[in-house]
Amino acid sequence: MQLDISYTHFFFNGISRCIIPQYRMKFIPRLLLKTKTISPIVGVDFGFGKDTTNKANTSVSDVNIFLGATHSFERDLGDDITLGFSPKYYSILYRQVL
Repeated sequence: MQLDISYTHFFFNGISRCIIPQYRMKFIPRLLLKTKTISPIVGVDFGFGKDTTNKANTSVSDVNIFLGATHSFERDLGDDITLGFSPKYYSILYRQVL
């Protein structure tokens, strides 16, 4: 079993193409059960920031629970060199905007 924890800070302001520009920070812990074939993933993410679209500077946050799957493709290229690729698929099970 593998635990993966990541934190992302988005550096953008006033970009209208972004779906949810107010979430500037994401904290994502994930659990991955490593297998030889397809590995299941379960996780939760927390997003937070300030909604400045209406100039009210309102704090916003959300919580998502998700399931997913991945498979690692690895190839040894020589002494101590490995090339790896791990595509992941996620499906959100629950979303709550706080």
